[in-house]
Formats: sequence, structure tokens, C-alpha cells
Amino acid sequence: MLGKHRIILLLLTARLVTGTTGDFLAYHTRLDEPDAVSGRYADLVIVIEDRGLVVFPFADGYRPRWENGVDVHQFEELIPLRSPNGVGFNRDHRLYSQVRLIEDDQNFIKVHWRYFPDLSNVEWDGVVDETFLFQPNGAVSRTIRRGTPRYQDWSNARNQQTLYYNLNDSGITSTGRGEVLSEVFGPHREIRYEMTDSTDQNYELVFHFDTGIGDSVREGRGKKYYEINGHMSNWKRGISRSALAFDGYYSSIEIDDIPGSIRTGSLTVQGWVALGAYPFGWAPIVQFGEWRRSGFYLGVNDEGYPGFHLAVNGTWYSVIHETRIDSFAWHQLVGTYDAELRMMYLYLDGQLVDEAKVPAGQRTDAASLWIGQNSHKMPNQLERVRIGNWPTQYGIEGLIDEVKLTGGALESAIIEEDYDKLLTTITTNPEVDLPDRRLPVNPMGKRAKSFAARYTHLKYHDLWDRMWRVSEHPDIVVDFDMLPTRLVMWRAFSYGPTLVTENGKWVGDQSSENYRELDDPSPAEGCCEHMSDKQCRHSHVRIIERTAARIVIHWRYALVDSRYLFVKSGHDKGDWADEYWTIYPDGVMVRHLARGMIWGDSWVETMFFNAPGTRPEDNVELEAYTLVNKRGESKTYSWADGSPDADLDDPMVAMVNVKSQYNTFNIYPTGSSVETFHGHSGRSSFHWWNHWPASQISSDGRGARAADRLSHSSLVWGIPSEPYLMYGCSKESAMSLLPLARSWNDPPPIRKTIGCEFQEYVQEERAYHLQVQGIDLSFGIKASDKRPLVNPCFILEHWQGEDLPEIRINGEKSTDIRSGLTRNTLGELRLVIWAELRSTTFTQFEISGSEE
Repeated sequence: MLGKHRIILLLLTARLVTGTTGDFLAYHTRLDEPDAVSGRYADLVIVIEDRGLVVFPFADGYRPRWENGVDVHQFEELIPLRSPNGVGFNRDHRLYSQVRLIEDDQNFIKVHWRYFPDLSNVEWDGVVDETFLFQPNGAVSRTIRRGTPRYQDWSNARNQQTLYYNLNDSGITSTGRGEVLSEVFGPHREIRYEMTDSTDQNYELVFHFDTGIGDSVREGRGKKYYEINGHMSNWKRGISRSALAFDGYYSSIEIDDIPGSIRTGSLTVQGWVALGAYPFGWAPIVQFGEWRRSGFYLGVNDEGYPGFHLAVNGTWYSVIHETRIDSFAWHQLVGTYDAELRMMYLYLDGQLVDEAKVPAGQRTDAASLWIGQNSHKMPNQLERVRIGNWPTQYGIEGLIDEVKLTGGALESAIIEEDYDKLLTTITTNPEVDLPDRRLPVNPMGKRAKSFAARYTHLKYHDLWDRMWRVSEHPDIVVDFDMLPTRLVMWRAFSYGPTLVTENGKWVGDQSSENYRELDDPSPAEGCCEHMSDKQCRHSHVRIIERTAARIVIHWRYALVDSRYLFVKSGHDKGDWADEYWTIYPDGVMVRHLARGMIWGDSWVETMFFNAPGTRPEDNVELEAYTLVNKRGESKTYSWADGSPDADLDDPMVAMVNVKSQYNTFNIYPTGSSVETFHGHSGRSSFHWWNHWPASQISSDGRGARAADRLSHSSLVWGIPSEPYLMYGCSKESAMSLLPLARSWNDPPPIRKTIGCEFQEYVQEERAYHLQVQGIDLSFGIKASDKRPLVNPCFILEHWQGEDLPEIRINGEKSTDIRSGLTRNTLGELRLVIWAELRSTTFTQFEISGSEE
């Protein structure tokens, strides 16, 4: 039996084919497909005037089809869909697919479809982006860009193909094709500099990194090339000529033909490094062998301490200088081992800083040598034990230059000479060629020109940006013209919505979360939440509605652990969450958790974010949190002596006291409670973690060591009594928000309706819903001191006509009214009205539509 939505679509298609309508429009809906684990906006429908419908169905992984009223035609499968067992499409493709309506007007409709065609590869390079451009006459252009292992190949114009179609009664007719997609991109080599140095004669392996371009480096003595592993060859200005940048996760160079003299006996290994951030544990400039088992290791740890390590007779010995080296500054590190004296020495910037005695014996040999990255997965260093932490193959995030190795322990004078030779470069050109790690979308006190939601491409720094294979519009920013703040949904935060103040302070929240029960055989462990989806394989955001009166955004994410494993649940595809954020011009928004786990410890965890270079105390006052209850009692809590207890009964208003003019706030539904997040990191008065955001380590909890990375701090667990919560920014006090809280929790009633019928006040939207019975209508709101009216929204269903009406409040026209037309999930017009208005008396609204 056909579901209700499917019947409506079939009737609409029949009407379109008979030529009784000329609509060109798009809307989100939910088709009644079997086994559809989705929300109310799962599917996308595009009406092509009197020709038919294009449907992007969630149940089919959003593979588009053309329905012309007679037949259903699938768009050609340009990139074959494969399941892990080698067969074609199956339902698992839905786990990684998304579709978004990018633009929609009378001239064209732009749709973005993102998917993983081969489910055996859901890493960065396995993704495909397709963009469709539909026109009212049925003309379609379709542009495809497929993932590649190398970023420069992905961004190359050759890795894009455009096809052209016409949608008609016969089906989908091809009208042209662009150049065929390139499948193979070969390594590029070019010598930019002559690589000679008078000190090279002291070494057997020399890497000046002076190639300056291409996908390989040349060893200076044997002139052999070695490929650069990772997403991209990031060449930068070096300590001498050029250097190579390493992204901290994927960049490396592996050398498998090591001279015998370096494998045994005495040794000297040198390298220059400029860190962009301290590693997550020990990370090598040079590693030969396996950590703590064989070979040797020259690198830096998570505290920024340099060290030299060596295996002798199978035992690991270390020399560590327990003084943090500066980031964004060049440093020379040298480790030497004198087998005859049985001594290890560590040099920093030309000077001997530490040494250690080792027993007599043979060095433990190894296979290959790695530069810039650990040769195997390593545990990240923790301040406390957590379940959800797994080894990760990480390395140096920053620049490496002038790597040299030789068999034999070089004298201090030679090491100092090497340093002095390049010291002039540091003195005359102290700038390190690494970009600042700045958070994007900082309005710096300026209001936007209009209230709008936009797809955009937010950037962080190039080493991080080049890991991603994303379209030109992966992120969402909501701008406000009534206040200088922003709402940002950025993939660095796994798309968790975040409020940004006028001076660039960021405050956000937790997601729905799941855990594996002790008797559950699921392989998932630790925190199963949006923060674990660091590559955004599942998490994504879509603009559902955008008018001058309000914006609606759908955030969908999977509850997976940091290895992308689901907890087993009632559905075989794990737990998913669907959230809807309804946003208004005054910067007030309501978050509705429509689908997802709601635990006793809640889906709300108020947190703020610390930009690189800042500590928690730089962003939030020690008196960080203020609560106001429904009786008007207020209390502010301090973290100066550790986490306080939130002991105010019946909280309704909560405010984070950010170091900015505007503070962020929450308004809770009646009957909610708040608990503080107890404990702190030991390095701050607040909790301070840097396993998320932006980080790519397999961890759901790592305490920050320094203010070097983007980090977050948690303040409280909020426990709403209902699956929705209000958010916003204000430069007024928390107490001043009580009228807004009361107007939402106990909205004043509608009275005296004419030409319409009141349906309900939907708290998760902060909106009154009315059914329209004519083009002229009126109604009143019986506001009072106890039930005030504050900036209300009205949704008029089944609105007739394409024009906006005239609106009067208490008989007067007002410039403080915004309205817009949108469509519901059946494609029917609805009128949205928002008014900037505060009232405690009866207020009359009159709406007059156009006769046309």
C-alpha cells in the first residue's frame, strides 16, 4: 500500500504532465520508504514545471531519479557503487550519503550530492561530490569530482567532468559531455635549487629539502629520490632555502636503503624543526626502527621536550631535555651515540643540553627510516585513563629541514658549526613559514547586512585544510543584522552548531550520545557521539528553510565511537540523531533533538572553545556561569577553586560569562536541571581538552598540554525536561532574559481568530501555527506580565498566492516585521511572520493578502 506522501507525489506528477501547473520549485520531504532511518526532511524533491519530478531519495543513498508521470528513470551511474563484498548498491550507502539544496530561485536550482561509491574505502579520498544545476526547461548540468589520494590531484581541473541532460517525456536525454575524468596523476619532479653544502662531507645521508616543488625529495649524497607520503607535498620557506611541511597525521618520508654504518655502532642524527603545535605524544624528526624496541629516535614529545632515544641489546635508552622548545620557531636537534664511550648526547641549537651513560652492547637494528611521522600507530599521551583511546599514527605538525645522518659520533665543534652556519638565516629572517591557526568567521563587532544562512567553505590553516576533499560549500554560517554575532556549523567541530561572539569567542554544546552497555557484544567503545566523527563521514548539515523571518537547519549525525563503530541498537544501522535548529533574526534559536539518545546525563554539555594561543581563562571569566530560576532568583558560579555545585533550584535562564560584550545563553523548558562538569585539567581552572575539535587522533578524551591547539572546555551538564533548548547571545544580564523565557515556556494564548484557525504553539520552533482560511485574517494575543509576548513567530499554513501580505499590529503598520514564503514537507506554501515586539497587553494582528 502506498504511503500518504507517495500518493501525493504521484498525483502531483500526473497534474504536472497534463500541463495544469507551471511550478519550478524544490522542497524537502520524507517519502514513505521501507526501513528509512531518517527524519522528516530526509528526501529532496524538485518540480520541473509541467515535465515531472526529480527525486533524491534517502533510501537509495540519494541516487537521483526522474519521474515524468509515466516512467521512473535513474540517472546514469557514472562511478560504480560497490559494497565491501564487491556487489553494487545496498542500503549501507545511506550511511555515508547526503544531499543539500544549495540554491533555489526561479531561474535555477542547485543541488549537491555527496557519497562514497566504494564502501571498502570511506577515508578522505573515497568520496565523490556531484553538483546538479536544474533549469525550468528541463536542462540539467551535472558536475562530478571524485576523491584522490593527493590533494593537488583532487583540486586539479582534470579531476572534474560536466555532463549535460534534458529531462523530457522520453526520460533522461544526454546532450553533451565534458572531458573524461582523469584516473592517474603521476608524481611531479622539478629541481629548483643546487643542493650543495660544505658540511655535507661529514654525513652519509643528507636531506636539505631544497627541491622546493614536486612530490619527492632528493637525498644530497646519493642523489636518489624518495616519495613524499600524505595528502600533499607542502613546500615552505625553510631554514635554508625550502623546507617540507608535515600535517601531523599523514605526511612522512620512508627510506628503506640505509647505509650499514648507520645501522650499527656510533651514530649522529640531526634535524631542524619548527613546530606548529606540540605532538600528541612522541613524534619523530627521524625514526629508525620501532619505538621502544629497535633502532633510534630523534624527536619531540607532547610537552614540547626534545629527546634522543636508542635501543642497545634490545633495551631502550633515552636522553630527554625537560625544557619546552618554542613553537613557530626554528630549532636544531642533534643526537649522537658514541659506542666506544657508551654515551648518548643531545644537542639543542648547537649546544649540548643532556647526556646519558648506556651499557656496552650492540645497537638493535631495524628496517626502514621515517622522517616526520611515527612508523606505526602510537598511543596519545593522556592525563587520565579513558576507555575511548586507541593508537594513532601521528607525527610532527610543522616544518622539517636539514636532516642529516652518519655512522660515527661527530664532535661538538662540528655540530656547533652546522648550527652557526644557519644561525644567520634565523637572525635575518626570523619568520617561520607556517600560517597562524585562526578560527574563521570573526565578525569583529560588525553586524551583517542581512539575516541569512549561507553555505560556505571555512578554512583553518593549509596543513589542515588539505586533508579534506570537500566541495566549495561544505559549511554553514548564519549571519544576523540585529546583533554582531554568528552561528557557525563547521566540519572542524564535526558540524556541532557554535555561537560566535562579536570578538570571536566560540561557545557550543554536546550532541546526543550513546555508550556500549557492559553486556553488549558491540565492538564500539567509549563515547559514541558527534565529536568522534572527526572526518564527518556521517555528520552533516543542511539548510531546510531560509526566509527573512526565520531559518531552519537540519543537523544529522551518527552515534559512533572514535573508530567509526556503532553501538548495536534496535536498528541494524546503529543509532542516529536528527536535530532541527530554528533560528530567528533576533539571534534566538531553538534546538530540537527530534531523534537520538536522551540519557540521564543529558544531550546538553555547555562548552566553550579556545583558539590556538589561548587558554580557557583567556576566553571565559572565572565567574563563568550564571543561573536564573523561574522565581527570578539569580546565582553566579566561580571556577576559581575548582568546579562549583549548581545548586539553584528550577533553573530557567543560563548564561556563559564570556570575555566579550555579548554573552551566550540558554533558556531551559520548565522542569529542567543543571549540573556542573566536575573536576579540571590540572593545567587550568576549567576542563581543557584538545582531542576535539579539529584533531584527527582516535581519542574521545585528551587533556591539553599547552595553548597550542584548538581546544574545548566543558562547564555544565544541562538536563532539559523536554528534547529542546533555546540558545542565543545577549549583551544584557541573564535576569533580563526572564520575559523571553516566560514567553516561550508559557506563551500567551491566541484569541479572536478571523479567517484562520489556531492549531498549536510549537515550543520546539518557538512559533504559533495557524491554518489559513482566506487571504484576509486577523487574530489577537492575550499577553500579560506573567505571560509576556516577546518577538513572536507565526506560521500560516496553506497560504494562497506568491506575494507577501500587508501586516498591521494594533491597526498600525510596523517596520519591525519580517515575513517570507516557504514550503512544508508536502510542497505546500506557508507564510512565516516574525515580529520584533514586546507586549504585556492584548495585541491584535491583521494580515491582508493580495487578490491575485
